[in-house]
Amino acid sequence: DQAEGFFLRLLKLGKSAAAAYFLGQIAENKKQYEQALHWYQSVTEGQYAWDAQLRIAVVLARLGRLEEARKRLHALPSPQPEQAIQKALAEGEMLREAGRPEEAKKVYDEALARFPDHPDLLYARALLAESMDDIAQAEKDLRRIIEHDPDNAQALNALGYTLTEHTDRYQEALGYIEKALKLRPEDAYILDSMGWVLYKMGHLQKALPYLEKAFLKKPDGEVAAHLVEVLWKMGRREEAREVWEKAWKLQPGHPKLKEVKARFFP
Repeated sequence: DQAEGFFLRLLKLGKSAAAAYFLGQIAENKKQYEQALHWYQSVTEGQYAWDAQLRIAVVLARLGRLEEARKRLHALPSPQPEQAIQKALAEGEMLREAGRPEEAKKVYDEALARFPDHPDLLYARALLAESMDDIAQAEKDLRRIIEHDPDNAQALNALGYTLTEHTDRYQEALGYIEKALKLRPEDAYILDSMGWVLYKMGHLQKALPYLEKAFLKKPDGEVAAHLVEVLWKMGRREEAREVWEKAWKLQPGHPKLKEVKARFFP
């Protein structure tokens, strides 16, 4: 890995703190959590010291050491508002991943009481609410983001996708997704949303190119599941199976891939 080699060379040149932090990031992205922990723990000074402490907590949670991770987070000083927000986002995500959504919601609620209308906190709470089937709360939080920032493509897409998945307000959903796509025409997740809402509206032929492009850019399990369903419904069953097999190799066990397999080729 070129980046890894570059940072290892920096380390030898004595630029240790920054290099170790970025080596930690690389290891974390590769899910090499013990290795990431090693690098982050060696960042004791410089501009990345605080961020490294935050990442240590996140990595500990990923290693199943949740209570230790939370203790570390709570002990981490956060004199800047942005630091307090980063801590709340990290703790909420840890709790959500650990299957403790009610506690995650409490963390976001408390943070939003301190920092009303902060877009990252609203977005995190909206995604959590959607996963808890509280669609009214998800919609409310996403609309609040859009009220303050009408060109927030991420929130527009999330609102459009949520309405597509959980309601039959497809025309309204399409409007939000179209606006998001104008702002970010190459975003795989927005392309996926556009394909999915068109499919839900019965426009299979129009939906397909968006889903194919999304899958090409990001062969994610959920994107693949959408493409498989559309191909299957169009009678292109061999292609549907090929897409499924390719995605399964990349993300074995993905719940959406399991679901489409059970429905179309058990």
